[in-house]
Amino acid sequence: MNRFIVFFCLLFCTAITAQDFTKDTIQLQTVNISKRKVKIKSQYISSFCTHHENLRDNMAMVTLIDDFPVGYLHSITYVFNNAFDAKTADFKDAEVELLFFEVNDDKTPGNKLSYSKKTVFVSKDFSGKMEIDLKELTIKSDGKLFIGIKNLTKNIGNKAEFEVDGVCMSEKNSKREFISYDRRNDASPWQLTRYPIEGIKMRVKVEVL
Repeated sequence: MNRFIVFFCLLFCTAITAQDFTKDTIQLQTVNISKRKVKIKSQYISSFCTHHENLRDNMAMVTLIDDFPVGYLHSITYVFNNAFDAKTADFKDAEVELLFFEVNDDKTPGNKLSYSKKTVFVSKDFSGKMEIDLKELTIKSDGKLFIGIKNLTKNIGNKAEFEVDGVCMSEKNSKREFISYDRRNDASPWQLTRYPIEGIKMRVKVEVL
């Protein structure tokens, strides 16, 4: 009789243990990992001649890139505080806003693209190329965009307090290689840039769809 009771208890406890183990077991599901490689293409605005643009007094400037592949903007590279003559510069800490505009049929800046505002801090001690990540903005390119920057730090001195490398425009040659517009503030109209600057030097990377 005692042996039967012991056997019954062992059988009952084993069943309970098996039931609890099944209840507490984590069932793993298959996870599919995409192996698609991201394809990046670069577009350049550049030339052998450099114009050192100060963008004084909250000035904004944009340059047309009209041979983009269709995709999302990946990053953009500018050259900041690369003074031609150190005697003409007294760089201060600066903040600039990245600008992205649609292109009208007449190749003028259209509507500003809707995205989270992206600003960049440029230290007074920084000089050289700065690559800025754009992936978080998820800006889609349909093949052409006006891209540029706005100086949010008002320059009040006679010397350059901020500088971005630009492309020179020939005073004698009226034929433009690049199309760029600037304006003094958000209320001012866009105007075609005049001599001596034709565009902002930049390298734009696009994640091709």
